Amino acid sequence: MWVTLPDGDPGAVRELRERLAPAPCVVLDAPDSVRGALDPWGEVGGGELELMRRVKARFDPFGTCNPGVFVGGI
Repeated sequence: MWVTLPDGDPGAVRELRERLAPAPCVVLDAPDSVRGALDPWGEVGGGELELMRRVKARFDPFGTCNPGVFVGGI
């Protein structure tokens, strides 16, 4: 499902994510001010993020595949 939020408010994205939890909510298109205020992929726990970083490092050791695009800047 796609949802359009008015005014480019990062708080509206956070509220939507809280209401939809535990379902994921990814920001596909937003002004730079919104993208700078939150992670487009959503918040990820420290252990999960560390596991994702390890998998990325294992399969893409030089960081050539979409660097910085995935959750947590992976």
